[in-house]
Amino acid sequence: MEAYFETVSQVYFFTMDMLAAYCLFCLVKDFLRERRHAWFAGIAYFLALWVLYKTPYVFSNFVVYGLAVLAAYAVMCLLERERRVQKLFLTITFFSLRWMAMSMAHCLDYLYWAVFYPWAQRFFAQDLSDFAAMEWGNFWFFLAETVGGAVTNMVFMFSAVWVVRKFYIFKCAEMEKKEFFMLAAPSFSGMVGYHMLKMYQTLYAEETGKSLYDAFGGFPWLAFLYYAISFATVLAMIVLFQDIKRGQEDEMQGKLLSGQVESMKRYIEEVERRQKEIRSLKHDMGNHIMTLEGLFAKKEYGKVEEYVARLRKEYSVLSGSYGEEIKSGNPVTDVILAEKAKEAKAKGVALNCRFCYPEAMGIHVFDLSIILNNAVSNALEHGESGGGAQIHIRSYRRGNVYMMEFTNRFYGKLFLDADSGLPWTTKMDKGTHGFGLQNIRRVAQKYKGDIDMEADGENFKLSVMLLSAGEEKR
Repeated sequence: MEAYFETVSQVYFFTMDMLAAYCLFCLVKDFLRERRHAWFAGIAYFLALWVLYKTPYVFSNFVVYGLAVLAAYAVMCLLERERRVQKLFLTITFFSLRWMAMSMAHCLDYLYWAVFYPWAQRFFAQDLSDFAAMEWGNFWFFLAETVGGAVTNMVFMFSAVWVVRKFYIFKCAEMEKKEFFMLAAPSFSGMVGYHMLKMYQTLYAEETGKSLYDAFGGFPWLAFLYYAISFATVLAMIVLFQDIKRGQEDEMQGKLLSGQVESMKRYIEEVERRQKEIRSLKHDMGNHIMTLEGLFAKKEYGKVEEYVARLRKEYSVLSGSYGEEIKSGNPVTDVILAEKAKEAKAKGVALNCRFCYPEAMGIHVFDLSIILNNAVSNALEHGESGGGAQIHIRSYRRGNVYMMEFTNRFYGKLFLDADSGLPWTTKMDKGTHGFGLQNIRRVAQKYKGDIDMEADGENFKLSVMLLSAGEEKR
């Protein structure tokens, strides 16, 4: 019978470690750029467990599981060097959740044993002196208890992983150290409490020769309640913190939108200034023509040349104040693109623009200004500069569909976040990280459209689709 008990135990530990490694994979896969890196972390965790089990030295389970999660953490950091603090938080959280889940399952196992063992004794052996029947009864009850404990344990673990994946929204954002200590505090607290309870149980058993579970009937319920509260606190802190982050993001979005409104006012003021100068030019044109006609009549050609040169100089200064002339079909988008062209030139990047304002489609110029500002700014920030770097802007219309394409040089691979569909970023400005593309998508969805991104190893292209908001469709 001992062989049967040993076989069940070995199968149990092997299966539980495999399922735990899979839980770790499920937990971290959305936080890593490539899914195969999450598989490597899970495999490292499983292999570390079994290497430590097979060593001649005896380690406590706490040490074994701790070294295993550290192996997984090391693999994740080797494969992806960024967001190490976040990876450490995930590692500690998984370690804590697994211990809490195992402890809750153990408490329930004891309660099952207390309730069903007397019944099992009577069922398998009416005569308690029938030792063989009792042995088989114990074995079948042990098997049922083992399977039930494994199922309960995994239900707790997979539920915890589901909660973290669903409510941890900002997966591709770097975690600050103060955020780490705040979020990891419940995990540390749970682990300290677990060790204290185990220490008291061990000391009590050594002093009295009895288990706390046997001596105090309510102890399993109290222990289960403590572990359950610790388990729930870890998850609740994650959910609460993500709600706070979402509120901060909404506040930042509001500030950015306010800044874009101010930029729009500045663009409109620039357009008004240009129109005023054009009206002044038209008003003075008649006087200039009369002056030139008078000089021609007197055959004072030298003064004519001098006068024309002066006019050319004034008009060139006036034209140069607008920056590079771009005709897009709307004075506001003209100013925006002209300023972006000046900014690109200062950075050594050529801006090739074939943008045409979509008349009669009901698309507000303010919404287009948000798209143009954010798209070109992102291209200037992330596109490689120097050595003939270029940004291409193109727009066209197909029926009631209006398309805009922004292309810039980009070497590397594009990694998209699983939840948002937006690229992972290594921008140092974490406060405004990712808001540019979010704003573009928000405008596109306002017009029943969306955005698409692709990279071919040399260039990055952002495509923005908007549907006509007006009545005209062709």
